[in-house]
Amino acid sequence: MSNETAVSEQTSPSSCQTDGAADVTVYGLGRSLVAPCFSPFTLKLQTYLRMAGIKYKFEGSLKMSSKGKIPYIIHKGKQVEDTSFIVEYLNKEYSVDLNAHLSLSEKGISVAFQRLIEENLNWPLTYERWILKYNNLVDILPFTSFKKKMFKLATSSPFGMKSKVQANMHGHGIGRHSKEDIFKIAEKDLTSISNFLGDKPFLMGSKPSQVDASIFGHIGILMFAATDFRTHRFVKDNLPNLVTYCERVRERFWPDWNDRVAENI
Repeated sequence: MSNETAVSEQTSPSSCQTDGAADVTVYGLGRSLVAPCFSPFTLKLQTYLRMAGIKYKFEGSLKMSSKGKIPYIIHKGKQVEDTSFIVEYLNKEYSVDLNAHLSLSEKGISVAFQRLIEENLNWPLTYERWILKYNNLVDILPFTSFKKKMFKLATSSPFGMKSKVQANMHGHGIGRHSKEDIFKIAEKDLTSISNFLGDKPFLMGSKPSQVDASIFGHIGILMFAATDFRTHRFVKDNLPNLVTYCERVRERFWPDWNDRVAENI
């Protein structure tokens, strides 16, 4: 039995997140009125921590890391950025291996799907949230000083989030396509994930693995915090196994989901 299995069997996912002292502090875009956070990568990271049974504290923040990235963690006074590097770092620190049950070929497949989700699918979803549906994003944020900061961050000024997203998408290449082509890319990616998932409980089989944190981070946000998205409707109408998959992951690793949603104060 791997250390990961022993830890996760003894630790309730809801007990992993604490409002008190913890060895790992996660800094990321804050809670919304419909989800514990509204950033796919922040949700990915928190889901990984819950899968691994690592106790952590979450701090909603707009402050970027030294590399200009968010989310990031502080662990033993050390800042670690980028969720892939964070997961790799914590795997070593806590002797965790969520992929211990996978063969070498299965590990290769899981990495390929992680890249598909984080390096390709992420862009159409970012486009829909920050370019097409920004006003709706603001609607799901609690009315706090954080929301006021988000208004300033996402203005259409040359230094605002919309302009930065458009510039990044253009540099990546996907932003050079038409809106319809961008949606086609998203639909093909989502369909590919659905086809491979089939009727399995998790992407790689009966047991969850590291890639499930990435999938839930992106598609979980889509299903539970972006119900007005065209891509949400596409999944709901055409890919029912992804809908039940997200419900399954949320039930197993986020039993306290509703308790972690922000209040509109």
